[in-house]
Amino acid sequence: GFGGVIVSCLSLGEYYAYDASCTHEVTQTCHIEPEGLMGTCSCCGSQFQLMYSAYPIEGLATTPLRQYSVSVLGGNTLRVYN
Repeated sequence: GFGGVIVSCLSLGEYYAYDASCTHEVTQTCHIEPEGLMGTCSCCGSQFQLMYSAYPIEGLATTPLRQYSVSVLGGNTLRVYN
């Protein structure tokens, strides 16, 4: 995606990673701005819940953010991959 990757942590060892590109406004200038466990598109204002499946909860987006796999390596390193 254009916006980078958002990683959220719900509890120790429970990490989630999502593409930071909005599923409604897919451009290089639009991205999800995280705040806590919520994220808002900088262009259309769609809001996503940044845990479990990152489904949109408000706005024009109708599909969830692309989710990546996350694993913990050696206790201090996260591996984000698809």
